[in-house]
Amino acid sequence: MVSVVSIKRTQGLDEYWLQDKIAADPAILGLGDLFVRDKERIQSFGRLDLLLEGDDVRYCVECMCGPLDADHLFRAVSYWLHEKDRHPHYQHVAVLVAEEVQASRFYGVVNLLGQVMPIVVIQAIALSVPGSSEAALIFNKAIDTREQFESVSDDSQEGTYKAPDREYWESKAGDRMAIIDDLIALMAEAQPGQMEVNYKASYIGLKVNGRIDNTILLYLYAKGIKFEIRGHGSEDTELVQAITDAGFDQFSFNGRYRIKVDRILDDEHKRPFLLGLAKAAYGTP
Repeated sequence: MVSVVSIKRTQGLDEYWLQDKIAADPAILGLGDLFVRDKERIQSFGRLDLLLEGDDVRYCVECMCGPLDADHLFRAVSYWLHEKDRHPHYQHVAVLVAEEVQASRFYGVVNLLGQVMPIVVIQAIALSVPGSSEAALIFNKAIDTREQFESVSDDSQEGTYKAPDREYWESKAGDRMAIIDDLIALMAEAQPGQMEVNYKASYIGLKVNGRIDNTILLYLYAKGIKFEIRGHGSEDTELVQAITDAGFDQFSFNGRYRIKVDRILDDEHKRPFLLGLAKAAYGTP
């Protein structure tokens, strides 16, 4: 018989287990098609458990076992403020994941905070399943104030917003647009569906057969483009070494393999290698 178990009191389960489960599949939170931007992100007053991202919105996620408490609530708000001030071109949402929410004496405090900031509180429920050594997880949203803070533009005049498009990226990327075009062509070759470029303010992804596909994302960095491939679970050190052996520099793994591309792929070894990685990521034979 399936039964609820305490994450806090069950051997083998703890806050890091909860954090790892979310990082492995951010969609389980029910907040949309998100990916891990950073994990254990160092700030001056602590570490942000998870920084998730999707559609130019960043989610500052604080995880905890047991009932919602003042310490984790304070941290969630502090991390949200820090990230929002540091990266004002993104929308930011504070997310607090706890085992017990509505019974907590701070539930009313969060509702009050929700009047002045976008915050989501999610209850995490661990289940013991007969025949399985691994606990299952389900999540229920208890508070979600995002809708009242949604905005499409930072422009001061209503009606001046223009969605990011190729022209926006040409002005932003400059000469690096040639690298972007080359990588988009490679992505198109790697997957068999009907492809459309999905321009966002901070990254470029794809829509495949009309649906958003964030398997591979393109980001700017100072010298070129980051070609970011979604990982599955923890870092594959053999893959990291293979990327290095192929002649690519990398940023550290954060749930994605972040490959530096600083020129058009005209190398007879680099392009086939990256194409092979892209096909594997998209599941293309």
